[in-house]
Amino acid sequence: MDKFVKINSVQGSDFTKAQNLVDFVIPSGMGVVNLRDSYINLNVKVNVAESNTDTGVGVYPAGVEWADVGGVHPHYTNTALVKNCSLKSALKGQIENLRRVDQFSQVMATYTRSLEEQQSLSYLKSNQVVDALNRSQYTIYREINKTGDLPSRDLDICPIQISLADMFDFCRSAQELDMTKTGDVRLHCELNIDKLAPVQRMVTATDIPDLDETKKMLDITATGDANTVITGTYFTDGLGNSPYFVGQKCTLSATHTDTGVETHTVIVEEIVWDKTNGGVLELTFTGSWGNLAVSKTYTDITVVPEGFDVPNSTLEINLAEVIIKRVGNPVGVDSIMYDTFSTEQTNGNSLTSFQNQYSVEPDATNVLIAFPDGQDLISVNEDIQSFRLRVNNEDCTDREISVDSPLYYDRLNMTLGNMGYRLKNLHQNYGASDKDYDDAYEQTAVKTTLVANPLFQTDREKFLQVNIEAQGGGVKKLSLFKIRPRTLAF
Repeated sequence: MDKFVKINSVQGSDFTKAQNLVDFVIPSGMGVVNLRDSYINLNVKVNVAESNTDTGVGVYPAGVEWADVGGVHPHYTNTALVKNCSLKSALKGQIENLRRVDQFSQVMATYTRSLEEQQSLSYLKSNQVVDALNRSQYTIYREINKTGDLPSRDLDICPIQISLADMFDFCRSAQELDMTKTGDVRLHCELNIDKLAPVQRMVTATDIPDLDETKKMLDITATGDANTVITGTYFTDGLGNSPYFVGQKCTLSATHTDTGVETHTVIVEEIVWDKTNGGVLELTFTGSWGNLAVSKTYTDITVVPEGFDVPNSTLEINLAEVIIKRVGNPVGVDSIMYDTFSTEQTNGNSLTSFQNQYSVEPDATNVLIAFPDGQDLISVNEDIQSFRLRVNNEDCTDREISVDSPLYYDRLNMTLGNMGYRLKNLHQNYGASDKDYDDAYEQTAVKTTLVANPLFQTDREKFLQVNIEAQGGGVKKLSLFKIRPRTLAF
């Protein structure tokens, strides 16, 4: 029977911007392991700061976002949390040593995962795009209860899974690895903690569909303490569109017959979904917020979710562990074939007619050229118009390749196919996490641009000539990923 074993990182305590290195040692005594189904867990906690706690402490649907890129915050893969990584074994030496695996994995996820596959993995993501059905975005860092009296809560234990198969192609191919033949395996990662920050979700009308309608409550005419309000909106198809949850801090506004407009800060204590009454919600708060005498009323009642103090909130990564799958009944393998890559980072210095020649390893079979944005993640450059590649003075195509032309997609498909992947997404946009679903995949600031081409293997080092024509700001940063096949024999 297969089993999963947790191994803590060599480093302890919190991981910060200054302390962003993490190492794991997988001992040889593990026997046969399946690295394709193994993964790293980073325990992430969003510590929320409240500007006003006089009425109690609320629960907020806080999330994590990537730094700003061209005015938007890109949706990113969990693998993007790792900047550089390496895999070494005691008996076989270095297996893979990858620089800028974050950029590479982001590019690969953009092209090799369909939109449906991206959305189906959202429950594992440290950062989500707005849900396509109810447009909610409650994040995985909070346990949200929309009915009953059980309070929602902040999660102190919220592991973010980073698949080893997404980081290393060796792990993608290693369904069986006999640790007695490799010795101890050391996994090293450099984290992108400096690119992450807390973010507020599900507060404004931008986040919550039809907030102007759902915030309206029925008038109150009953005498005595006012503590329960009833929504004027009927939630007949479920609570997906309800902006309210137990433990939520809200701003309640109401107009009293005598005193006029009153504003109170309240915390939701209980929510009853009254299906017999058309599907209205009854919101009860932790304390009375008003009082009515005979013949007096509260009208124009609204309840709006409150936000937290984002600038003073912090992100905490306090635990790292690797979960290794042990194979119960191995069949035995003699070798593992995989692809690795070497990385070369250069700068086009804003040239609109860029030309350069790069040295490429003899065994390289493919090349991907990415154009990292200011935050070093998304390969985006809207100024690039066309390009042409030559290998050892032989043209790779008989004409220039215009971006987004049929030949451009042909090169993408040919290169990914040569790497063992399928081209599944020609939208070329992984989405923006801070935009409504209608606009999340239409942001040009995160639209991927990529130069890709297969290479022929040679006996000695070969030379790749890159010519790129651009306009405007020209060609800036470039990352060349040269794909190289490897075999680990036992």
